[in-house]
Amino acid sequence: MALFMRRAARAFLCRSGVPRALGENLAALLPDGVDPLDLDGMLVVDRDGQVTEDAFDLDLEQQMLLHTLRKLDKTAGW
Repeated sequence: MALFMRRAARAFLCRSGVPRALGENLAALLPDGVDPLDLDGMLVVDRDGQVTEDAFDLDLEQQMLLHTLRKLDKTAGW
């Protein structure tokens, strides 16, 4: 079942234009009404198909934020 789900998700992503959009303005992938903040103009993939340094930085920032939130959750006893 998991293999089927991965294949279905991959097929959807390939048809949805997400891979192409990753090489364009990242803010364009956000839903209407969501403020792009610092994402405006950010590229995830460069012209050569390589992940950009900005994308790695964003990933690291998100990991640090999630780690902090998990620690706060444990501290608060939620």
